Amino acid sequence: MNTGSSGGALVLPAYAKLNIGLDIVGRRPDGYHELRMLMLRIALSDTVKLKRTEEAGIRLYSDMPGLPSDERNLAYRAAAAMFRHFGLPGGTLIRLEKKIPAAAGLAGGSADAAAVLTGIDRMYGLHADPAVLEEIALSLGADVPYCLMGRTALAEGIGEMLTTLPAFPHSCVVLAKPEEGISTKESYAAYDRMGAERHPDIDGLLAALAAGDRAGLSKAAGNVLQAYAEEKLPAVPALVRLLKESGAYLSMMSGSGPTVFGLFEENACAEKALEHVRKSGLAAFLCRTETLPDIETDQEEG
Repeated sequence: MNTGSSGGALVLPAYAKLNIGLDIVGRRPDGYHELRMLMLRIALSDTVKLKRTEEAGIRLYSDMPGLPSDERNLAYRAAAAMFRHFGLPGGTLIRLEKKIPAAAGLAGGSADAAAVLTGIDRMYGLHADPAVLEEIALSLGADVPYCLMGRTALAEGIGEMLTTLPAFPHSCVVLAKPEEGISTKESYAAYDRMGAERHPDIDGLLAALAAGDRAGLSKAAGNVLQAYAEEKLPAVPALVRLLKESGAYLSMMSGSGPTVFGLFEENACAEKALEHVRKSGLAAFLCRTETLPDIETDQEEG
């Protein structure tokens, strides 16, 4: 086995995701929900730095206060799974520079885990079968296979059945996160009790995406978990209204929330919306939807 160089650190971006459509279409006997989702990557990213060590074991450090640095962290578990599956020697040092807010519906932890899987594969020269990496990714969490793929995609099953789609129309993205949070478990349990009055038109989203039709995307988009979030957190519907009034052609909650996003055609409108959100005292970010391949970068650090 080619174990590569142990010299520098490997530096990789770990990109956040958005759900433009999130629908629940059934529930499996094991309790997992069957999903259909349109997912895309955005240019808001953590930085994951990996370095091989002669000493066995995994050490993880983060610049986000309170973030676990042990097996409670998905990036740590990703490294442990790779060492266990491939019987790798030595250990690794992981440093996470966090930009993606935690517990926000943006898959920050899953993105970090996917970057670790990719990084260890490269650092040890494994050239692992993509299907093997996907299997390890799914064992870590339903969003990790998508983050490993990192393209606009239709996600089905529990999130592991991925179909590559055309790139999403270039848009500026404003992200706004309410102070309070909602756990994923809580969101899905609420859906099981309440259901949803409106389901997204996933097939309509696919057609609009193929045509590059922003109006069609806005009409078909939706998230069945959003109704409960709006009931529990008044900031969610307030932010949706604010972003739409600021010129967003589409605004909704991502994933299990509570982050609300707005998509804008013009950067100037997005910047004004960002200013409005920040004046309300909430955390907000400005980025863009994916453009490939220019955000597909990694490097060796001396």
